[in-house]
Amino acid sequence: MDYKNLLNKAIKLTIEEMVGNSFIMIRFHHYIQSYHNKGIDIVLRGAPCLILATADVNSIYFMKPFF
Repeated sequence: MDYKNLLNKAIKLTIEEMVGNSFIMIRFHHYIQSYHNKGIDIVLRGAPCLILATADVNSIYFMKPFF
Protein backbone atom coordinates (compact mmCIF):
# COMPACT_ATOMS: atom_id res chain seq x y z
CA MET A 1 0.00 0.00 0.00
CA ASP A 2 1.27 3.47 -0.90
CA TYR A 3 0.80 5.29 2.41
CA LYS A 4 2.37 8.52 1.15
CA ASN A 5 -0.18 8.72 -1.68
CA LEU A 6 -3.02 7.81 0.68
CA LEU A 7 -1.96 10.54 3.14
CA ASN A 8 -1.76 13.09 0.32
CA LYS A 9 -5.28 12.20 -0.83
CA ALA A 10 -6.65 12.43 2.73
CA ILE A 11 -5.06 15.83 3.25
CA LYS A 12 -6.32 17.09 -0.12
CA LEU A 13 -9.87 15.90 0.62
CA THR A 14 -9.81 17.52 4.05
CA ILE A 15 -8.56 20.80 2.62
CA GLU A 16 -11.27 20.77 -0.06
CA GLU A 17 -13.90 20.25 2.64
CA MET A 18 -12.57 23.19 4.61
CA VAL A 19 -12.48 25.67 1.72
CA GLY A 20 -15.68 27.19 3.07
CA ASN A 21 -13.84 28.36 6.18
CA SER A 22 -11.41 30.99 4.94
CA PHE A 23 -9.80 31.52 8.35
CA ILE A 24 -8.70 27.88 8.54
CA MET A 25 -7.29 28.18 5.03
CA ILE A 26 -5.35 31.34 5.94
CA ARG A 27 -3.85 29.69 9.02
CA PHE A 28 -3.16 26.46 7.10
CA HIS A 29 -1.24 28.34 4.41
CA HIS A 30 0.65 30.26 7.09
CA TYR A 31 1.88 27.01 8.63
CA ILE A 32 2.56 25.39 5.22
CA GLN A 33 4.78 28.35 4.30
CA SER A 34 6.52 28.21 7.66
CA TYR A 35 7.28 24.49 7.27
CA HIS A 36 8.35 25.04 3.64
CA ASN A 37 10.79 27.75 4.71
CA LYS A 38 12.34 25.23 7.11
CA GLY A 39 12.75 22.67 4.30
CA ILE A 40 10.22 20.14 5.59
CA ASP A 41 8.78 17.77 2.96
CA ILE A 42 5.22 18.53 1.83
CA VAL A 43 3.85 15.17 2.97
CA LEU A 44 5.30 15.66 6.42
CA ARG A 45 4.08 19.23 6.76
CA GLY A 46 0.50 18.85 5.48
CA ALA A 47 -1.05 17.03 8.42
CA PRO A 48 0.68 19.02 11.19
CA CYS A 49 -0.24 22.28 9.46
CA LEU A 50 -3.85 21.20 9.23
CA ILE A 51 -3.87 20.29 12.93
CA LEU A 52 -2.28 23.60 13.92
CA ALA A 53 -4.64 25.65 11.75
CA THR A 54 -7.67 23.86 13.18
CA ALA A 55 -6.38 24.42 16.72
CA ASP A 56 -5.95 28.13 15.96
CA VAL A 57 -9.54 28.41 14.77
CA ASN A 58 -10.90 26.36 17.66
CA SER A 59 -9.05 28.48 20.21
CA ILE A 60 -10.41 31.68 18.67
CA TYR A 61 -13.99 30.36 18.62
CA PHE A 62 -13.59 29.11 22.18
CA MET A 63 -12.30 32.50 23.39
CA LYS A 64 -15.02 34.59 21.66
CA PRO A 65 -17.41 34.58 24.64
CA PHE A 66 -14.67 36.06 26.81
CA PHE A 67 -14.09 39.14 24.64
